[in-house]
Amino acid sequence: MRRFIVIGHRASTTPEFPLDDLAGGAGRMDLL
Repeated sequence: MRRFIVIGHRASTTPEFPLDDLAGGAGRMDLL
């Protein structure tokens, strides 16, 4: 049986956070 550890962090939700540049501004972003 395999076990996985999932580590999550809160994303920035301020209005100044550019949604057009998610990959460049935040690095890799995966949704949990």
